[in-house]
Amino acid sequence: MNATAQQSAPDQVPDQITIGGLFPLTGSLALGGIEREAAFRMAIREINADPTILPNHELVGITADSGTNSTKGVAAAKTLINQGASVLIGASSSSVSQAIAVGPATTNHIPQISYSSTSPVLSDKDTYPYFVRVVPSDGLQTRALLELVQSFNWDLISIIRSANLYGQGVSQGVTGSSSESINLGVTTLQAEAERLNIRVSQNREIRNSADITKTLQRIKLFGSNIILLNVYLEDAIHIFESAHELGMTAANGYVWIGSDASTQLEILEANSQVQTAMQGMIGLKPLQPTGTLYQDFIDLWQNCAGANQSYYPGCGDRTPNFYAPFAYDATYLAAHALDQVIKTGGSPDDGESVLQQLYDVKFTGVTGDIELNQQGDRIMGYDVVNVQQSNIITVGDWNPITGFTQDQAIHWTGDPNSTQGPPQARLASSWILLLSVVIIPMIIYIIRKIIERWRNDV
Repeated sequence: MNATAQQSAPDQVPDQITIGGLFPLTGSLALGGIEREAAFRMAIREINADPTILPNHELVGITADSGTNSTKGVAAAKTLINQGASVLIGASSSSVSQAIAVGPATTNHIPQISYSSTSPVLSDKDTYPYFVRVVPSDGLQTRALLELVQSFNWDLISIIRSANLYGQGVSQGVTGSSSESINLGVTTLQAEAERLNIRVSQNREIRNSADITKTLQRIKLFGSNIILLNVYLEDAIHIFESAHELGMTAANGYVWIGSDASTQLEILEANSQVQTAMQGMIGLKPLQPTGTLYQDFIDLWQNCAGANQSYYPGCGDRTPNFYAPFAYDATYLAAHALDQVIKTGGSPDDGESVLQQLYDVKFTGVTGDIELNQQGDRIMGYDVVNVQQSNIITVGDWNPITGFTQDQAIHWTGDPNSTQGPPQARLASSWILLLSVVIIPMIIYIIRKIIERWRNDV
């Protein structure tokens, strides 16, 4: 890599080093964004208390609201850069991260570390050279979801996806990170499913509430009862509210399979209708962190890092937002990289040097071992989860080597006392299909012929 900023001698490094955090404090991801921002600031506090990281320097964290909106996110990133940020932590959503990565991050040679953006598009280093992440790409999630479908012998599915980069992400990632596979867009998931002899009865994109209602009505009439969901948190809440109204629940033989954004606890806790519709749902989450460091983080979170609860919104319990510890680790990754740059005589303002260190640094964080591949992605597996009453239970895991391993029983109705097996994949009731596809068109055809004959006679 070519240096883009003149390096400073070690004694010229400022006492304070600034990094910026981009979090959705408003918008559809605000439920989780507030706690991720709190975790970022907790990490800053812990780093400054550790004499082995950035000794003789204070790490200063500044934050801005990315709003789950690309325009707002880009403006927020520019503000942080203008305030002296050497590294950006964020954004949350893939579409916002993409806009920042191709815009102010690259233009200003500022490394960007996301804690939850998973679109495989962002693995393209020719287009997004300064973007890295501490979560896996959705390219792996595509494979995991389809192998999960196969494991229960389902050969027919419906797909619902958000009209954004995340919604397209699982649909794009199966064939790798080349420009060819990226340009395949939303057709790739369907093509890969069909290659595995899994038929896709409906593949629908949703943009608003009206789309959600029409999509579910169409799937109920013409689609498979096995529904793969690849949507944002807010979309998922509206989908399950509509599913409850339409009776598209486990009690009526439906199975919902969710990618990581749609298996968050905040969705299940939204309201009673959503909770009822989600019963029996299965899906994926990045592997749940475990071990001593994670427990230390949970203790820190529960104790609000010794501060008033209002200083770290959402703290005080043992259930932080799922991606909060990833935001914590992203902050530590930035600190370790900056530390290595300074120790090797570089400047924290030299974005190329900081970027190179992000690839070189390896450490164990609260979410596990942190190491990036050449695409700037973290390679890790997924937990397989099942919604049971008011809980999301881990029932197994998936990794690229061994595939899906089930450790606990899946309760397809959400009732832990139920022994019901997985429903079979099916289309809508045959009489509805017959009426819609054969009888009604035939009646219309006959009526048209009668009218034509009548006109000819007249």
